Amino acid sequence: MPAQGGDAFPDEPTQWSDEDLDGYGDNPTGVTPDDCPTVRDTSSIDRLGCADTDGDGYSDPDATWTVADGADACINGRGNSTQDRIGCYDEDGDGYSNPSVDWTIDDGADAYVEDPTRWIKEASADADGLSGGFSVVYGLGGAVLIAALAGGAFLLRGRGESEEEKAWNQSQGGLPGMPPMGGQPVGGVAMPDFSAQPVAAAVAMPNFAAQPVAQQPAASYAAPAVEAAPVAQQPVAQPAPVAADPARTYYEGLLAQGYPAPDALGYTQQYYPAFQG
Repeated sequence: MPAQGGDAFPDEPTQWSDEDLDGYGDNPTGVTPDDCPTVRDTSSIDRLGCADTDGDGYSDPDATWTVADGADACINGRGNSTQDRIGCYDEDGDGYSNPSVDWTIDDGADAYVEDPTRWIKEASADADGLSGGFSVVYGLGGAVLIAALAGGAFLLRGRGESEEEKAWNQSQGGLPGMPPMGGQPVGGVAMPDFSAQPVAAAVAMPNFAAQPVAQQPAASYAAPAVEAAPVAQQPVAQPAPVAADPARTYYEGLLAQGYPAPDALGYTQQYYPAFQG
């Protein structure tokens, strides 16, 4: 018998003594050694054979084995938590204990005691919505500000260009103006054909190839045949070709398009002031 010095574990060669008779051997190097050889109790998870007030398998903390080491954090209630605390009540079995007076969600307790897939407190939907709303407002405000700045820059640029154009127009006072719109012929008469303007390759110039060529005057007499040395004859002056009048060509072109003579004369004199019709 073990009490009389017999082998307490006849089938286990590494153990033979069990002083407190709790079923765990006293040999610390043997199989299932008793962590508390002088205390007869039932802890079986963190330590073997130590005091376990609530009987959940986790030993009560003592001077040599604290909660930080893995002792039962809730010795007065059976528990199964293993993550935030050891041996406390865990309703959904996810390893995180239910909150208590001395252990809150902020300390690490389960924030969702009925949901085994969640335990850490998540940000509320209201907070997310508020943050998203502020982001939208800030985004719209920034877009409006950018649009306002771009519009202001465009207006200032347009105003600056108008001043430059005004200065340029004033400096060009000597150029002939465009024909007055009020002086255009009415009654379905078309606008002037600007292809007839006296611009290079635009005004229909006379066909010089068709101009009459001055004929050489026929000799009225025959030179008498003399034995004397011939006398050099002076060349006969050729009549100068008649040059086309571009002013008249332009004027007649306007008449051909149906413009009254006074209007055609006025338009022509804008480009050829000396022209009198």
